[in-house]
Amino acid sequence: CRLIDRPLRPTFISGLRNEIQVVVTILSLDPKDLYDVLAINAASASTQISGIPFSGPVGGVRVALIDGQWVAFPTVEQLETAVFDMVVAGRKAGDDVAIMMVEAEATDKVIELIAGGAGAPTEAVVAEGLEAAKPFIAALCDAQQALADSA
Repeated sequence: CRLIDRPLRPTFISGLRNEIQVVVTILSLDPKDLYDVLAINAASASTQISGIPFSGPVGGVRVALIDGQWVAFPTVEQLETAVFDMVVAGRKAGDDVAIMMVEAEATDKVIELIAGGAGAPTEAVVAEGLEAAKPFIAALCDAQQALADSA
């Protein structure tokens, strides 16, 4: 719920008095893939086409630092070898992406991986991860806008 609420709430117009509920129901899933960022995108897309005053769309992506590279939408198996992962959500702002929400965490194996030679998630590395997330967020926002335009 928090991952959906934090990026969506600021996109509703100020002074909106009607109660709005966004409910995401997972009907089927592949246990190899995480569904949390898909829920962010689904909630944004459905709100975009609903007619509610909404200044979206919002895109969400999980990126993980695996073997020194940022991997978007990692599988559960890939996350087992990640030093660090984060969920990043944002929306397009001209030619750039405005980051609206970041939730980051070191994985359970971070100490073991760093002791084995993996790079630590320094501030500079995390900043690279935020930049790596932006093209995916932009593409997700474009896809949602195309969906809304065709609805």
